[in-house]
Amino acid sequence: MSLRTLILTFLFTIVVMLNVSGQTKGSLWYELGGNANSVWIMNQDIYGNPELPYMTKFGMYATTGFNYFYDNKHGVNIKVGYGTFGQDYAGEMRKTYVKRKVTFKYMHIPVTHMWKVGKPNKPLWLEVGPQFSWLMDAKQEYGESLGGYGPKYRQYLPIGDTNVTKWFIPYDAQIQFRVTKYYKIKKIKFLLFKIGLDGAIGLLDINAKPYRIPNVHD
Repeated sequence: MSLRTLILTFLFTIVVMLNVSGQTKGSLWYELGGNANSVWIMNQDIYGNPELPYMTKFGMYATTGFNYFYDNKHGVNIKVGYGTFGQDYAGEMRKTYVKRKVTFKYMHIPVTHMWKVGKPNKPLWLEVGPQFSWLMDAKQEYGESLGGYGPKYRQYLPIGDTNVTKWFIPYDAQIQFRVTKYYKIKKIKFLLFKIGLDGAIGLLDINAKPYRIPNVHD
């Protein structure tokens, strides 16, 4: 099984939470959040054409779910999220300057265990667990300047927008990790504000089998 993505999704997470019984033993919280993400696909899926330099890719991600704290130091977080991910490229290919953007729309279901760490008056929460994903849509946007030779295999890089959902497997799995901090809102006791750093490492090759390059070097 090949490592296909390093999705270090640096997410600035803004979350509003509705408390059921307080952050104590047996408390349940509802969470609503929005994130900004940046993604890297490490095995460049260029289909036999020369690889291109990586560009920074940003996307948006919305989540909703529940946190359950079974004591004051441990809990579990179950959410459903939907957002845009992918990878952008730009550079010279066989003496032609090209731009390529691959955009995915995924639904994620992360399930993480939570640990409370740090100083009692300034605690942080660490979270680790699996994340399961379903590909909803995939699009490739490709353009190039005049001159040069362009792609070696043109059928994989047609100019314009192309729906490439069938080029990728419809599911994925990652190891999810998260560091968050909660802030109380003094005048509204049943609300919390949460900000954190979120990330995941993909475990599967996202390319569908007909679109995988043979691994001749093992």
